[in-house]
Amino acid sequence: MILSDKDILEIQNGSVPLIAPFKEERLRGASYDVLLDGEITPMLESSGVIDLGNQDEIDAIYSSRVPIDGFVMKPGQYCLAALAEEIALPADVVAFVEPRTRYTRMGLLIARQFCNPGYSGRLQIGIYNASGNNLRLRSYAPVAQLVFHRLSSTPSRERLYGEQETAAYNNEKTFIGARAEEALSDEDRLFYDSLVSNLSNYGFSNE
Repeated sequence: MILSDKDILEIQNGSVPLIAPFKEERLRGASYDVLLDGEITPMLESSGVIDLGNQDEIDAIYSSRVPIDGFVMKPGQYCLAALAEEIALPADVVAFVEPRTRYTRMGLLIARQFCNPGYSGRLQIGIYNASGNNLRLRSYAPVAQLVFHRLSSTPSRERLYGEQETAAYNNEKTFIGARAEEALSDEDRLFYDSLVSNLSNYGFSNE
């Protein structure tokens, strides 16, 4: 169920604020407009191959953070930028970062992002210039919106995002780039392969 402005306000006025800082004028009927922070992290272009399992190679694709005011995004460029707001999701609420129409109509796209129940922190969002024009950005531009959904039930405590050892982005306050996915062990890979093989015997395919 998508939360209305009344639902969002009810959570916001509870014991733990949903959004901080919170400005009611940015609250819509079923969403909340969020702002870019004052800095942005461009992604460097590389002619080499980046191993998605190698953290050092992943870290090397980001340049230093630069002030967002006056920064010009080139056509086809992708950057990460922090939101000015922090969010703290209750155990029965998830959030989606969604683009805003006025920016997508200019070719500035926001990567859709899912926030797990129990997440807390200041999100880094992906920004992509899909237009053929150079676009000059401004700090605190409301380029995205948060849409909140209430779950049909509260997840098991051990499966809440903040309770998991793999929750690399929980409580993030400063820049965190992509984190390499932990590869399957040889034992797990053999087990998975055997499951796939057994399924194929029954006419199922993993393609």
